[in-house]
Amino acid sequence: MVGVGTQFAAYGVRGAFSTAWEVVEFLTAFVFRELLSALILVFALMYSLYETLNYILSAVVTRVTSG
Repeated sequence: MVGVGTQFAAYGVRGAFSTAWEVVEFLTAFVFRELLSALILVFALMYSLYETLNYILSAVVTRVTSG
């Protein structure tokens, strides 16, 4: 599938894909890419939250144990 955006502009939605299988491939790739992006974002946010809480708890524990 070369230039799907160009195909949409030239032929519309019906002419952009020659078979239903191409539609399935396109949607699968799109959904997979979006899910992968969301998963990476969630992992990055969770790691950031973990680092922040770890820093805060370390400071609290150090302060409490030092007297």
